[in-house]
Amino acid sequence: MAGAHSSLILAKLNTPHIAALYAKGDGVKNFIIGCFVGILFCSIAFYFVLKQEQENKFKLGQTHGFVHGQSKTIELLSPYLPAVSSAEEVQVLFSVKTTDIVLYKESGKQTIGIRE
Repeated sequence: MAGAHSSLILAKLNTPHIAALYAKGDGVKNFIIGCFVGILFCSIAFYFVLKQEQENKFKLGQTHGFVHGQSKTIELLSPYLPAVSSAEEVQVLFSVKTTDIVLYKESGKQTIGIRE
């Protein structure tokens, strides 16, 4: 019954290439193979894009963790380090936003201080 209905539709469309594919039976097979190949290529491309994005997210997290560690270090050391004026010549060891841990000379000795 379904075959008779399909042939009526094909007759109304009057397209010989569709009728030829339908008559051979290769159309469904070619469609399934095409879908399989398309899914395979998309999966391969998605795998490489996923690996690249994982690497980018790892680097972002690592950078964020590094900055967070520096910020926490400054927060913990700030009560114990002397404040350094901005007029003094210093060597910045590391900084987070507007706070720097600096190395400066005081009485001929190198000293670690904080400059905000």
